[in-house]
Amino acid sequence: MPVRTSPPMSDRDVAGDLRIGLHRVGHVMGLCINVTASGTRSWVFRYTPPQAQIRLNGATSGRKKPRAMGLGRFPDVNLAMASRRAEIARRQLAKGIDPLTVSKQTPDNLILTGATSVTLGTVIESYLTTKVEVPGYYRSEAHQRNWRRTLEIYVIPHFGHLPIIDIDTGTVLAILHQRTTGRDGTSGSFWFLKPNTASRVRGRLEAILDWATFHDLRPNSNNPARWSGHLQTALVSPERLQQVQHLAALPYVDLPEFMAKLLNLQSNRARMLEYSILAACRANEVRYATWHEIDFQKRVWAVPSVRMKTGRAHNVPLTDRMIEILQSLPRETNNQHIFVGASKLGALPEKAMRNVIRDLGYDVTQHGFRSTFRDWAAETGADWVVAEYALAHSVGNATMRAYQRSDLLEERRKLMADWAEYCLSKFP
Repeated sequence: MPVRTSPPMSDRDVAGDLRIGLHRVGHVMGLCINVTASGTRSWVFRYTPPQAQIRLNGATSGRKKPRAMGLGRFPDVNLAMASRRAEIARRQLAKGIDPLTVSKQTPDNLILTGATSVTLGTVIESYLTTKVEVPGYYRSEAHQRNWRRTLEIYVIPHFGHLPIIDIDTGTVLAILHQRTTGRDGTSGSFWFLKPNTASRVRGRLEAILDWATFHDLRPNSNNPARWSGHLQTALVSPERLQQVQHLAALPYVDLPEFMAKLLNLQSNRARMLEYSILAACRANEVRYATWHEIDFQKRVWAVPSVRMKTGRAHNVPLTDRMIEILQSLPRETNNQHIFVGASKLGALPEKAMRNVIRDLGYDVTQHGFRSTFRDWAAETGADWVVAEYALAHSVGNATMRAYQRSDLLEERRKLMADWAEYCLSKFP
């Protein structure tokens, strides 16, 4: 089919009165718009496959016929998007790569396949694969698993086959209102039964759709999963739906008796639970603690930002008992973790501390001991700000935090020493 030549086109020209056939666009060599008898317009990239051999007399040996690669339909794919796809194909040709033979799902190659043929599930997989390589994007391995798990449960099975370019507000609402089952066995809307998880899924969809737009897999328009000024007008806010359910905590008056029983247990998981209570820290902060984070000379445990909920590094003052625990633990070759399990493959499992609490006959959670600490601090008249810093909570607004450069380590050191003394007050 002959290709009609013309000056460089604009989107208006492409949408205008064009004859049936293939028209060069003029922005990137080989980029054309194909007009059918029905009026449909599609982008085509025409090129000669690489590695054609040139004879001395000017003829070619083994020359392959020119190929045509579809880049999507107009106007779903506009001129700027089509030009970028053609440029990517050109770069691959320069490297000796035939664009039509590329199968790896990198962002550039997803672009080349054309948005109309790329599904939401494919984009999700490419997004997750890309973000794994970004240091600190996920707070922990558990955070990374949770990202994937929520998408595999609530998005991919019923919506993953949809073209990424067709994802609109109706699709997002269908995901958030899909039928699901609550913990008590009741069936209903995902958004109403599991507002916390549904809100996370919405936020993750928003990030994925923004990523797709950045990579020209979607038109540059408003994100249908955005909350502010959009979904907030159609959905009840998750804060109003969530029933405040505090994790089961032990009354602070009962803590010394609990600690006396805990100290009689001889196991790594028991010592990890004791250490976490004395540090008033979260489970993953202590589970993945490594020896290089411990400074015995300065008596500080430096928890890196990647394991902190706030995303900021946190220095924990080490009390005498915490140092005693650390010095009593065996160190394993090729294992950097402080608290190691029987498998000797890394950190203790997530359920380790929960099992210790259950074995002692208590119906509380490891995280609940942070509430126990907070109640004790309030009842004993501890400084509120110092106690909040001990729990690694954000105190005040952004401006206040900008001026409050100190982490109050020395003030917290005295507070945690008093806490340790109270915790161990009934140990014989």
